[in-house]
Amino acid sequence: MKAKLNKLLILLAFSFNGYSQDTTEQIGFTIPNTGPPKVYYELKEGSCGEACLSTIFDMQGKPMSQEKINKAGGNPGRGLYGDEIIKVLKEKEITYKDISINTRNISVYLYKRIIPSIKANNPVLLGVTVYPTEHPEWLLDHFILLVGYDSSTNEIIYNSFDRQDRILVEKILNKKKGYSIVTKHREIYAIQFAYCDTCELFAQFEDHTYRAKGSVEIESSSDTVINRIYDKRGRIWIDVYYVHNKNVFSRIYSYEKDGAYSFSTFPTGFFKKRDGLTTIYYKGGTIWTELLYKNGRPWTVLSRFDNEDNVIKKGTLTNGSGTRYFYTSDGELIRTLEYKDGKKVKKINAS
Repeated sequence: MKAKLNKLLILLAFSFNGYSQDTTEQIGFTIPNTGPPKVYYELKEGSCGEACLSTIFDMQGKPMSQEKINKAGGNPGRGLYGDEIIKVLKEKEITYKDISINTRNISVYLYKRIIPSIKANNPVLLGVTVYPTEHPEWLLDHFILLVGYDSSTNEIIYNSFDRQDRILVEKILNKKKGYSIVTKHREIYAIQFAYCDTCELFAQFEDHTYRAKGSVEIESSSDTVINRIYDKRGRIWIDVYYVHNKNVFSRIYSYEKDGAYSFSTFPTGFFKKRDGLTTIYYKGGTIWTELLYKNGRPWTVLSRFDNEDNVIKKGTLTNGSGTRYFYTSDGELIRTLEYKDGKKVKKINAS
């Protein structure tokens, strides 16, 4: 399906019929009342968007057939485009939020914005590319509806047409065969939906904007305050997050000699052990690696990029055991670290 997104100027590509991947029999967490339709409306270029929206309309108590959804978008004789979907949502008074974004930090956005929305019972309509893509000139190929998450396997549960399947988060963050949100344009098309038409949408801290106040920046909303503290060099040192005057977590930044920096999230206060997602950047601001920590130990390596933003081998570290690869700035492997239960057990230097 080829479509134009007004804000991001995205061309959403055709629907990819019958595509299935990473399916398992595990149940995991699924948002109630978000099953796919029993059948889908057959259209030129596909009706993936209409199928996803029919689930949302049912969930919010405003059932509508896929054919009528298509007509509400202008009856174009093919599946709806991204901007046409927005038009339907507004016209039919569906409770939603456009959380589309242009970002280099795709993994961070997935973990910090999209997955928390799913866990808060807010389904997310996501535009994906299907690799190997038949239309490299298009930015996206297909719509899926994210309706669940299994933290034990790090899989997202999603609807596509009349099916419900699973996909590894690691898969959606690479360009191997199947669905992905990784493109050279770094555009993510995402629409978040409330669980019911009168329910509130899940709000994320990063939606807000900082306001300067001396050496500390303070951000506030109705229930959230973020204090930002700088070091002596004027670099960000600590972000402290409060909700209803309670410190819920802190983000600590560290810097390398060459200017690269990383940040780590701590559960409550900044004297706790490193826990959660750590992202390390090159000096130019592109991501070097993304790594999950558990109780202060490296636990799962999520991604690895060279200094030109190309995906390279990251190692096998998963659930505390496996390898991590380290490279020169030219992309040459210089050493491998082996871990067991999050502890480094072996260092292998490249010959």
